Amino acid sequence: MFKKLFIYLIMISASLSMRAQTTECVRTFSSACGQAGNVSFSVGQPFYQQIKNASDLEIAEGVQQAQILYNHIVLDGCQNDEAVSPTRLVADFNFFRGYDSTIQFNGEELFILPAGHYDSTDVDSRHYSWDGPFNYDSVTTMVLDVWPIYEKYDTLRLDIHDMQGFDEGDNDRTLVTLKGCDSLVHYYVLTCGEDITDADGNLYNTLFVGRYCWTQQNLQPTHYTNGEDIPNNMIYYSQEHPNRDENLEQYGRLYTWYDAVNLPEGSTDDPVLTDGIFVQGLCPEGWHIPYERNMENLVSFGAPALKSTNLWLEPGNNSTRFTAYPAGIFNPNTNRFENMLGETRYWTDHSSADGSSATNGVLTHSCSELVIDSKTKNYGFSVRCVKNQIGNL
Repeated sequence: MFKKLFIYLIMISASLSMRAQTTECVRTFSSACGQAGNVSFSVGQPFYQQIKNASDLEIAEGVQQAQILYNHIVLDGCQNDEAVSPTRLVADFNFFRGYDSTIQFNGEELFILPAGHYDSTDVDSRHYSWDGPFNYDSVTTMVLDVWPIYEKYDTLRLDIHDMQGFDEGDNDRTLVTLKGCDSLVHYYVLTCGEDITDADGNLYNTLFVGRYCWTQQNLQPTHYTNGEDIPNNMIYYSQEHPNRDENLEQYGRLYTWYDAVNLPEGSTDDPVLTDGIFVQGLCPEGWHIPYERNMENLVSFGAPALKSTNLWLEPGNNSTRFTAYPAGIFNPNTNRFENMLGETRYWTDHSSADGSSATNGVLTHSCSELVIDSKTKNYGFSVRCVKNQIGNL
Protein backbone atom coordinates (compact mmCIF):
# COMPACT_ATOMS: atom_id res chain seq x y z
CA MET A 1 0.00 0.00 0.00
CA PHE A 2 2.79 2.42 0.93
CA LYS A 3 4.69 1.75 -2.26
CA LYS A 4 1.62 2.51 -4.31
CA LEU A 5 0.92 5.63 -2.29
CA PHE A 6 4.34 7.15 -2.75
CA ILE A 7 4.58 6.16 -6.41
CA TYR A 8 1.21 7.81 -6.77
CA LEU A 9 2.52 10.96 -5.09
CA ILE A 10 5.52 11.11 -7.40
CA MET A 11 3.31 10.60 -10.45
CA ILE A 12 0.99 13.36 -9.25
CA SER A 13 3.98 15.58 -8.70
CA ALA A 14 5.28 15.02 -12.23
CA SER A 15 1.80 15.38 -13.69
CA LEU A 16 1.17 18.62 -11.87
CA SER A 17 4.58 19.86 -12.96
CA MET A 18 3.75 19.30 -16.61
CA ARG A 19 0.46 21.20 -16.25
CA ALA A 20 1.60 23.93 -13.89
CA GLN A 21 1.38 27.47 -15.21
CA THR A 22 3.21 28.90 -12.17
CA THR A 23 6.51 27.07 -12.64
CA GLU A 24 9.34 29.51 -11.97
CA CYS A 25 13.01 29.71 -12.80
CA VAL A 26 14.90 29.85 -9.52
CA ARG A 27 18.32 31.48 -9.66
CA THR A 28 18.92 32.34 -6.03
CA PHE A 29 17.42 29.32 -4.27
CA SER A 30 19.38 28.47 -1.14
CA SER A 31 21.31 25.23 -1.43
CA ALA A 32 20.37 22.15 0.57
CA CYS A 33 21.71 18.68 0.02
CA GLY A 34 20.64 15.20 0.95
CA GLN A 35 20.87 11.51 0.19
CA ALA A 36 17.93 9.22 -0.59
CA GLY A 37 18.66 5.60 -1.30
CA ASN A 38 20.93 5.57 -4.36
CA VAL A 39 20.04 9.12 -5.40
CA SER A 40 21.93 12.16 -4.25
CA PHE A 41 20.50 15.57 -4.95
CA SER A 42 20.85 19.24 -4.27
CA VAL A 43 18.32 22.01 -4.31
CA GLY A 44 19.21 24.25 -7.18
CA GLN A 45 21.73 23.24 -9.81
CA PRO A 46 22.94 20.83 -10.89
CA PHE A 47 20.98 17.61 -10.31
CA TYR A 48 23.24 14.63 -9.59
CA GLN A 49 22.33 10.98 -10.03
CA GLN A 50 24.37 7.98 -9.01
CA ILE A 51 24.50 5.42 -11.84
CA LYS A 52 26.51 2.30 -12.47
CA ASN A 53 28.63 1.72 -15.54
CA ALA A 54 29.24 -1.54 -17.31
CA SER A 55 31.97 -2.43 -14.84
CA ASP A 56 29.46 -2.01 -12.02
CA LEU A 57 31.37 0.98 -10.72
CA GLU A 58 29.37 3.83 -9.33
CA ILE A 59 29.90 7.15 -11.06
CA ALA A 60 28.17 10.48 -10.65
CA GLU A 61 26.48 11.92 -13.68
CA GLY A 62 25.68 15.62 -13.60
CA VAL A 63 22.51 16.80 -15.24
CA GLN A 64 21.98 20.50 -15.87
CA GLN A 65 18.67 21.47 -14.29
CA ALA A 66 17.17 24.63 -15.73
CA GLN A 67 14.55 25.16 -13.08
CA ILE A 68 13.00 23.88 -9.90
CA LEU A 69 9.37 22.84 -10.18
CA TYR A 70 6.78 23.80 -7.59
CA ASN A 71 3.88 21.46 -6.83
CA HIS A 72 1.06 21.44 -4.30
CA ILE A 73 -0.36 18.08 -3.16
CA VAL A 74 -3.32 17.57 -0.87
CA LEU A 75 -3.73 14.23 0.88
CA ASP A 76 -7.01 13.24 2.50
CA GLY A 77 -7.04 10.29 4.83
CA CYS A 78 -9.10 8.63 7.52
CA GLN A 79 -7.87 8.26 11.06
CA ASN A 80 -7.79 4.47 10.90
CA ASP A 81 -6.08 4.24 7.47
CA GLU A 82 -2.49 3.19 8.06
CA ALA A 83 -1.51 4.21 4.54
CA VAL A 84 -1.95 7.87 5.41
CA SER A 85 -1.04 7.74 9.06
CA PRO A 86 1.20 10.72 9.89
CA THR A 87 3.76 8.56 11.66
CA ARG A 88 4.23 6.25 8.69
CA LEU A 89 4.25 9.07 6.16
CA VAL A 90 6.87 10.98 8.12
CA ALA A 91 9.06 7.91 8.38
CA ASP A 92 8.91 7.09 4.68
CA PHE A 93 9.21 10.66 3.44
CA ASN A 94 12.19 11.25 5.70
CA PHE A 95 13.78 8.10 4.34
CA PHE A 96 13.90 9.26 0.75
CA ARG A 97 14.35 12.93 1.56
CA GLY A 98 17.48 12.21 3.53
CA TYR A 99 16.96 14.66 6.40
CA ASP A 100 14.59 15.04 9.31
CA SER A 101 11.41 17.10 9.43
CA THR A 102 7.76 16.80 10.35
CA ILE A 103 4.64 16.44 8.24
CA GLN A 104 1.98 18.67 9.75
CA PHE A 105 -1.66 17.85 10.42
CA ASN A 106 -4.07 20.04 8.52
CA GLY A 107 -1.22 22.33 7.58
CA GLU A 108 1.53 22.77 5.01
CA GLU A 109 5.17 21.84 4.90
CA LEU A 110 7.77 22.46 2.26
CA PHE A 111 9.84 19.46 1.26
CA ILE A 112 12.21 18.55 -1.55
CA LEU A 113 11.26 15.79 -3.96
CA PRO A 114 14.34 14.59 -5.85
CA ALA A 115 13.95 13.66 -9.48
CA GLY A 116 13.45 9.95 -9.59
CA HIS A 117 11.16 7.08 -8.85
CA TYR A 118 10.58 5.67 -5.36
CA ASP A 119 10.91 1.88 -5.23
CA SER A 120 9.92 0.03 -2.06
CA THR A 121 9.70 -3.53 -3.36
CA ASP A 122 12.44 -4.47 -0.94
CA VAL A 123 12.09 -2.84 2.46
CA ASP A 124 15.81 -3.18 3.11
CA SER A 125 16.93 -1.49 -0.11
CA ARG A 126 14.46 1.24 -0.88
CA HIS A 127 15.81 3.52 -3.55
CA TYR A 128 14.96 5.89 -6.37
CA SER A 129 15.44 5.34 -10.05
CA TRP A 130 14.18 7.48 -12.89
CA ASP A 131 12.36 6.39 -15.99
CA GLY A 132 10.48 9.53 -16.91
CA PRO A 133 11.14 12.53 -19.16
CA PHE A 134 12.01 15.07 -16.47
CA ASN A 135 15.24 15.09 -14.52
CA TYR A 136 14.07 17.94 -12.34
CA ASP A 137 14.15 18.23 -8.62
CA SER A 138 10.98 19.83 -7.30
CA VAL A 139 9.90 21.79 -4.29
CA THR A 140 6.50 20.57 -3.14
CA THR A 141 4.05 21.67 -0.49
CA MET A 142 1.88 18.94 0.92
CA VAL A 143 -1.26 19.28 3.05
CA LEU A 144 -2.20 16.18 5.02
CA ASP A 145 -5.80 16.23 6.27
CA VAL A 146 -6.60 13.33 8.59
CA TRP A 147 -10.33 13.00 9.20
CA PRO A 148 -11.60 11.50 12.43
CA ILE A 149 -13.19 8.09 12.84
CA TYR A 150 -16.01 8.04 15.34
CA GLU A 151 -16.81 5.03 17.49
CA LYS A 152 -19.78 5.36 19.80
CA TYR A 153 -22.28 3.31 21.75
CA ASP A 154 -26.02 3.75 21.56
CA THR A 155 -29.24 2.04 22.64
CA LEU A 156 -32.19 1.40 20.36
CA ARG A 157 -35.67 0.54 21.57
CA LEU A 158 -37.56 -1.25 18.82
CA ASP A 159 -40.98 -2.82 18.51
CA ILE A 160 -40.59 -6.57 18.06
CA HIS A 161 -42.63 -6.30 14.85
CA ASP A 162 -40.39 -3.57 13.35
CA MET A 163 -36.79 -4.64 13.93
CA GLN A 164 -35.41 -2.75 10.86
CA GLY A 165 -32.78 -5.43 10.28
CA PHE A 166 -31.47 -5.40 13.85
CA ASP A 167 -31.28 -8.31 16.25
CA GLU A 168 -32.10 -8.16 19.93
CA GLY A 169 -28.94 -7.46 21.94
CA ASP A 170 -25.60 -6.34 20.48
CA ASN A 171 -25.45 -4.97 16.91
CA ASP A 172 -22.62 -3.15 15.10
CA ARG A 173 -23.28 -0.78 12.23
CA THR A 174 -20.80 1.07 10.02
CA LEU A 175 -21.90 4.58 9.07
CA VAL A 176 -20.35 6.70 6.31
CA THR A 177 -19.53 10.07 7.77
CA LEU A 178 -17.28 13.06 7.04
CA LYS A 179 -15.08 12.68 3.95
CA GLY A 180 -16.22 9.08 3.52
CA CYS A 181 -14.44 7.97 6.68
CA ASP A 182 -16.53 5.10 8.02
CA SER A 183 -17.51 5.26 11.66
CA LEU A 184 -18.59 2.43 13.91
CA VAL A 185 -21.68 2.50 16.12
CA HIS A 186 -22.30 -0.22 18.68
CA TYR A 187 -26.05 -0.54 19.22
CA TYR A 188 -27.64 -2.44 22.07
CA VAL A 189 -31.15 -3.24 20.86
CA LEU A 190 -33.99 -3.53 23.38
CA THR A 191 -37.28 -4.96 22.16
CA CYS A 192 -40.90 -4.75 23.25
CA GLY A 193 -44.39 -5.17 21.83
CA GLU A 194 -44.76 -8.95 22.00
CA ASP A 195 -47.79 -10.48 23.70
CA ILE A 196 -46.96 -12.64 26.74
CA THR A 197 -48.90 -15.08 28.89
CA ASP A 198 -48.74 -15.92 32.58
CA ALA A 199 -48.82 -19.36 34.20
CA ASP A 200 -52.64 -19.48 33.87
CA GLY A 201 -52.61 -18.55 30.17
CA ASN A 202 -53.80 -14.96 30.64
CA LEU A 203 -52.63 -12.72 27.78
CA TYR A 204 -50.91 -9.34 28.26
CA ASN A 205 -49.85 -6.69 25.77
CA THR A 206 -46.47 -5.00 26.23
CA LEU A 207 -45.06 -1.59 25.37
CA PHE A 208 -42.16 0.74 26.04
CA VAL A 209 -42.82 3.46 28.58
CA GLY A 210 -39.65 5.49 28.78
CA ARG A 211 -36.62 3.23 29.11
CA TYR A 212 -38.46 0.04 30.05
CA CYS A 213 -40.79 -2.52 28.49
CA TRP A 214 -43.92 -2.95 30.66
CA THR A 215 -47.01 -5.11 30.61
CA GLN A 216 -49.94 -2.95 29.58
CA GLN A 217 -52.42 -4.65 31.94
CA ASN A 218 -52.35 -5.55 35.64
CA LEU A 219 -51.51 -9.18 36.33
CA GLN A 220 -54.08 -11.78 37.45
CA PRO A 221 -52.50 -15.28 37.72
CA THR A 222 -53.33 -17.66 40.56
CA HIS A 223 -50.17 -19.75 39.99
CA TYR A 224 -46.45 -19.10 39.75
CA THR A 225 -44.63 -20.36 36.67
CA ASN A 226 -43.51 -23.45 38.62
CA GLY A 227 -47.18 -24.38 39.11
CA GLU A 228 -47.41 -23.49 42.80
CA ASP A 229 -50.47 -21.61 44.05
CA ILE A 230 -50.29 -17.90 44.79
CA PRO A 231 -51.78 -17.85 48.31
CA ASN A 232 -53.48 -14.45 48.62
CA ASN A 233 -54.60 -13.48 45.13
CA MET A 234 -57.49 -11.10 45.68
CA ILE A 235 -60.31 -9.74 43.55
CA TYR A 236 -61.69 -6.36 44.54
CA TYR A 237 -65.13 -6.50 46.16
CA SER A 238 -67.27 -3.89 47.89
CA GLN A 239 -70.92 -2.95 48.15
CA GLU A 240 -70.31 -0.21 45.56
CA HIS A 241 -68.46 -2.63 43.23
CA PRO A 242 -69.84 -6.11 43.87
CA ASN A 243 -69.24 -7.74 40.46
CA ARG A 244 -66.05 -9.76 40.97
CA ASP A 245 -65.87 -11.03 37.39
CA GLU A 246 -66.05 -7.51 35.95
CA ASN A 247 -63.57 -6.24 38.53
CA LEU A 248 -61.12 -9.04 37.68
CA GLU A 249 -61.38 -8.46 33.93
CA GLN A 250 -60.97 -4.70 34.25
CA TYR A 251 -58.45 -4.35 37.05
CA GLY A 252 -56.67 -7.67 37.53
CA ARG A 253 -55.93 -9.09 40.97
CA LEU A 254 -54.46 -7.51 44.10
CA TYR A 255 -51.46 -9.19 45.76
CA THR A 256 -49.51 -8.77 48.97
CA TRP A 257 -45.81 -8.00 48.53
CA TYR A 258 -45.00 -11.56 49.61
CA ASP A 259 -47.27 -12.92 46.86
CA ALA A 260 -45.73 -10.60 44.30
CA VAL A 261 -42.12 -11.68 44.98
CA ASN A 262 -42.97 -15.35 45.74
CA LEU A 263 -42.16 -15.50 49.44
CA PRO A 264 -44.23 -17.01 52.28
CA GLU A 265 -46.32 -14.50 54.20
CA GLY A 266 -44.24 -12.87 56.91
CA SER A 267 -40.94 -14.22 55.54
CA THR A 268 -37.75 -12.30 56.34
CA ASP A 269 -35.86 -13.92 53.44
CA ASP A 270 -34.72 -12.00 50.39
CA PRO A 271 -36.53 -12.81 47.12
CA VAL A 272 -34.84 -15.18 44.68
CA LEU A 273 -32.92 -13.31 41.96
CA THR A 274 -32.77 -14.21 38.28
CA ASP A 275 -29.29 -13.60 36.80
CA GLY A 276 -28.41 -12.10 40.17
CA ILE A 277 -30.48 -9.02 39.26
CA PHE A 278 -34.22 -9.56 38.74
CA VAL A 279 -37.03 -10.78 41.02
CA GLN A 280 -39.34 -12.84 38.81
CA GLY A 281 -42.00 -13.43 41.47
CA LEU A 282 -45.37 -14.01 39.84
CA CYS A 283 -44.25 -12.60 36.46
CA PRO A 284 -43.82 -14.81 33.36
CA GLU A 285 -40.39 -16.16 32.41
CA GLY A 286 -38.11 -13.35 31.20
CA TRP A 287 -40.02 -10.69 33.16
CA HIS A 288 -39.67 -9.28 36.65
CA ILE A 289 -41.34 -7.35 39.46
CA PRO A 290 -40.32 -3.69 38.96
CA TYR A 291 -37.34 -2.53 40.94
CA GLU A 292 -37.25 1.03 42.25
CA ARG A 293 -35.52 2.49 39.20
CA ASN A 294 -38.22 1.03 36.94
CA MET A 295 -40.92 2.73 38.99
CA GLU A 296 -38.99 5.99 39.36
CA ASN A 297 -38.70 6.20 35.56
CA LEU A 298 -42.49 6.57 35.39
CA VAL A 299 -42.46 9.61 37.69
CA SER A 300 -41.08 11.89 34.97
CA PHE A 301 -44.17 11.41 32.77
CA GLY A 302 -46.66 12.76 35.29
CA ALA A 303 -49.88 11.09 36.41
CA PRO A 304 -52.16 12.22 33.51
CA ALA A 305 -49.85 10.57 30.95
CA LEU A 306 -50.04 7.25 32.84
CA LYS A 307 -53.73 7.19 33.80
CA SER A 308 -56.44 5.79 31.53
CA THR A 309 -58.93 8.16 29.90
CA ASN A 310 -61.90 6.52 31.65
CA LEU A 311 -63.04 5.15 35.05
CA TRP A 312 -60.98 7.59 37.14
CA LEU A 313 -62.79 10.28 39.13
CA GLU A 314 -60.36 12.58 37.30
CA PRO A 315 -59.25 10.72 34.13
CA GLY A 316 -55.84 11.12 32.53
CA ASN A 317 -54.86 11.49 28.88
CA ASN A 318 -52.91 8.18 28.75
CA SER A 319 -50.36 9.65 26.33
CA THR A 320 -47.84 6.94 27.33
CA ARG A 321 -50.44 4.17 26.73
CA PHE A 322 -49.49 2.74 30.13
CA THR A 323 -53.27 2.66 30.84
CA ALA A 324 -53.24 2.72 34.62
CA TYR A 325 -56.77 1.93 35.84
CA PRO A 326 -58.04 2.98 39.31
CA ALA A 327 -57.95 -0.59 40.68
CA GLY A 328 -58.11 0.34 44.37
CA ILE A 329 -56.26 -1.48 47.16
CA PHE A 330 -56.80 -4.00 49.96
CA ASN A 331 -56.21 -2.46 53.38
CA PRO A 332 -55.24 -5.11 55.98
CA ASN A 333 -55.80 -2.67 58.83
CA THR A 334 -59.51 -2.33 58.00
CA ASN A 335 -59.75 -5.71 56.26
CA ARG A 336 -61.49 -3.94 53.38
CA PHE A 337 -61.06 -3.17 49.70
CA GLU A 338 -60.84 0.59 49.28
CA ASN A 339 -60.58 3.48 46.80
CA MET A 340 -61.62 1.88 43.51
CA LEU A 341 -61.95 4.69 40.91
CA GLY A 342 -59.70 6.91 43.02
CA GLU A 343 -56.37 5.13 43.59
CA THR A 344 -54.01 2.43 42.33
CA ARG A 345 -50.64 1.19 43.63
CA TYR A 346 -47.95 -1.02 42.11
CA TRP A 347 -45.48 -3.08 44.12
CA THR A 348 -41.73 -2.95 43.53
CA ASP A 349 -39.29 -5.65 44.69
CA HIS A 350 -37.62 -3.25 47.13
CA SER A 351 -37.90 -4.01 50.85
CA SER A 352 -37.16 -1.53 53.64
CA ALA A 353 -34.02 -1.98 55.73
CA ASP A 354 -35.97 -3.38 58.68
CA GLY A 355 -37.98 -5.68 56.41
CA SER A 356 -41.38 -4.44 57.55
CA SER A 357 -42.43 -2.51 54.44
CA ALA A 358 -41.83 -2.30 50.70
CA THR A 359 -41.76 0.41 48.06
CA ASN A 360 -44.69 1.04 45.72
CA GLY A 361 -45.73 3.55 43.09
CA VAL A 362 -48.98 5.45 43.78
CA LEU A 363 -51.46 7.14 41.47
CA THR A 364 -54.49 8.92 42.96
CA HIS A 365 -57.37 10.83 41.39
CA SER A 366 -56.26 14.17 42.83
CA CYS A 367 -52.46 14.07 42.38
CA SER A 368 -50.73 15.15 39.19
CA GLU A 369 -47.65 12.97 39.83
CA LEU A 370 -46.88 9.33 40.43
CA VAL A 371 -45.58 9.17 44.02
CA ILE A 372 -43.05 6.66 45.38
CA ASP A 373 -44.31 5.44 48.74
CA SER A 374 -43.73 2.67 51.30
CA LYS A 375 -46.36 0.41 52.88
CA THR A 376 -46.36 -2.72 55.04
CA LYS A 377 -46.05 -5.85 52.95
CA ASN A 378 -49.50 -7.27 53.77
CA TYR A 379 -51.34 -4.58 51.79
CA GLY A 380 -52.96 -5.76 48.56
CA PHE A 381 -51.75 -3.82 45.48
CA SER A 382 -51.70 -4.30 41.71
CA VAL A 383 -48.69 -5.75 39.89
CA ARG A 384 -47.16 -4.87 36.53
CA CYS A 385 -44.12 -6.66 35.08
CA VAL A 386 -41.00 -5.32 33.33
CA LYS A 387 -38.97 -7.20 30.74
CA ASN A 388 -35.52 -8.49 31.75
CA GLN A 389 -33.15 -6.48 29.56
CA ILE A 390 -29.61 -5.88 30.77
CA GLY A 391 -29.14 -2.78 28.60
CA ASN A 392 -31.77 -0.95 30.64
CA LEU A 393 -30.17 -1.34 34.05
